[in-house]
Amino acid sequence: LRAGVALVPEDRKRHGLVLAMEVYRNLTLPVLRTLTRCGLVDRSREGGLVDDMIRTLQITPSDPRVAAESMSGGNQQKVVIGKTLLTEPDVYLLSDPTRGIDVKTKFEIYSLIRRLAASGKAVVLVSTDLAEITSLCNRVLVMASGRVVAELSGDQITEREITRASFAAVAA
Repeated sequence: LRAGVALVPEDRKRHGLVLAMEVYRNLTLPVLRTLTRCGLVDRSREGGLVDDMIRTLQITPSDPRVAAESMSGGNQQKVVIGKTLLTEPDVYLLSDPTRGIDVKTKFEIYSLIRRLAASGKAVVLVSTDLAEITSLCNRVLVMASGRVVAELSGDQITEREITRASFAAVAA
């Protein structure tokens, strides 16, 4: 049994997208092999996947031929997440997935994270946003100097407890 793991990197511009490339190419790049037969890309199948992802994630502009660099930060992040979704992993590693995006898109991504977890996917969230952590996580590991200094769950997951554990580790 092999578990698929996919990463949504912290820096979408440097590690998540080919900015000069069109949206549809960014979305399908990780799954291109599954869309290719005898060295040719099945454009119809590719178009269907792209259209579905644009509709599902409400990516704007909805024209898949625009370059990723011309989009807002929130829509760029949706493209990064969309290409990750297309790989259909079992585990999602999300590193600051809502950093630098607008509030509306942030809540759309929160909703998606909840749906992934509810569907049985494992979601590992690395975030510097305490409100994000407290609203999305059912288990929190607080780390300092590369090691786990506290494990919180249930009612323990509050901004106050996370901050307390962080400062206690620094003071120690």
